[in-house]
Amino acid sequence: MKGLIARLGLLSRKLRTGFFFSLFILFSVFSSILFHLQFDLLDIESLQYDEGAIDTAFNWRLKMPDASSSFLIVEIDEASLQHFSEEYGRWPWPREVFAEALAGLSAYEPKSITFNIMFSDPDKTDPDSDALFNFIITETDNVIFPATRLSEKNDKLSEVKASQLSFSRDIEEDRTVAILVTQFGAATTKMAINNLLIDDDGIVRRFAALHSEPGFSLLTLPGKIAEVESRSLTDTEYLINWPEDINNYESVSFKVLYHALENGDESILTRLTDKHILLGLTAPGLSFQRPTPLSAFTEDTRILTAVADNIIQENGLSTIPPALILFLAVLMFGVLSLCFILKVDDGSIDAIFIGLETSSILITIGSMSFTSYAVDLSFLVFSGLIYFAICKTYDIPVRSSERAYRNFFDGKTSQKYAYFSVFIYQSGQLDQLLQFLQIRSSASEHIFLVDNFISSQSLFQEEIVESEVLVFMHSEPLAESEVIDQFSTALNFSVGKNFQSDALRVIVGLYNEMLGPSSVEN
Repeated sequence: MKGLIARLGLLSRKLRTGFFFSLFILFSVFSSILFHLQFDLLDIESLQYDEGAIDTAFNWRLKMPDASSSFLIVEIDEASLQHFSEEYGRWPWPREVFAEALAGLSAYEPKSITFNIMFSDPDKTDPDSDALFNFIITETDNVIFPATRLSEKNDKLSEVKASQLSFSRDIEEDRTVAILVTQFGAATTKMAINNLLIDDDGIVRRFAALHSEPGFSLLTLPGKIAEVESRSLTDTEYLINWPEDINNYESVSFKVLYHALENGDESILTRLTDKHILLGLTAPGLSFQRPTPLSAFTEDTRILTAVADNIIQENGLSTIPPALILFLAVLMFGVLSLCFILKVDDGSIDAIFIGLETSSILITIGSMSFTSYAVDLSFLVFSGLIYFAICKTYDIPVRSSERAYRNFFDGKTSQKYAYFSVFIYQSGQLDQLLQFLQIRSSASEHIFLVDNFISSQSLFQEEIVESEVLVFMHSEPLAESEVIDQFSTALNFSVGKNFQSDALRVIVGLYNEMLGPSSVEN
């Protein structure tokens, strides 16, 4: 078994450079294929990201934006449903309830009033209620209603063209659109779509002020709110820069607000002025819940509020091109391989690796905490761990064989040669010594390196701390040379049965010569 381990060590030494170069090529090609399958590497403008990594980074952010005090969410919650059921029965309520609420809200001059409630069909049982609501809408300039973009598969069945929609933008192809709109005539010019951008795993992470489609764009509900603040709107996608707690947006129950409007409760009503008010369902069973990186269930009204906040504050997060991340990963693989090929000392390699990993983590978390970019370097962190572990594992038999560690030395190697010589050299002189010995690489079985002959960190080590030992096995005696004068040498000792103890005596003798005569008398 010991002989097998020794041969493994020698083989590892011979293949050392080729192994690390091959590992670099393998990881680089695999990473390129992985990125090609997951991202469009030629697209440097679109929002592209790894969903799981982004979610994890959000949970580790050091700083998150505050929920803006410019918003007020009016919740149609359980308490509201229960209260109004006594007079109107189960949901939905008559439109006159909302007409009265809208009239009351507008009197306090909010910046905008957004209904995240779909009124797509007329109330056939109470047409007067619809007429009243339509009249109040006509009188209210800053009210916004939702439209819902339906599946594109139904576009051919629709009779509505993009040009007929007041919230369509940049029309290049005036085609039919499958869409559900608010049925009130007065709301025709006061609508925008309430669709959320949902990733393949069903989680809401991104937004765009304009929903881009082939041939035209559609204004979103948060985008229309931001228009009130005179923000410029584009179809550029961003990651939602979530507040620390999405429930921190100011809110009030519809029941409480309705009573305040009836009774003139100024302690509540004064909160309406200069606010962007969003009315939506939050009662379980009626509200639309969507998973986000923050929670498995989040009401869509709160998500729309966070998106509107991002657009107004202009603090949505962009991502860097995946091609740049791939380049950094390949560069990291190259740096680590080069360190092992050049036999950088273990402490320096470890420091380089820890520096790369730490900086990748800090850049990922720091960018999402303090900048407008989400620089996701998690691939560097995890691939770097795997790469470094493989390199370190392979390097164990290499270094152990070079240093003739007990399990990697069976005595057979030394018996191949007639002589051994010992060289003590200063750190940094190894390449020069190998050139003199006409050895191409320290991986040669002719040599054993002893770079920690005295490994204690005591004061005695300071005398020889910069020196290292090389034991050279050779078949012919070495001739004296001027080059040898640069090193402490002991040449041409015969290899016998007690090679290890003989070599040790020679090494100790050389160090004794280096230290000079003792100043202590017996």
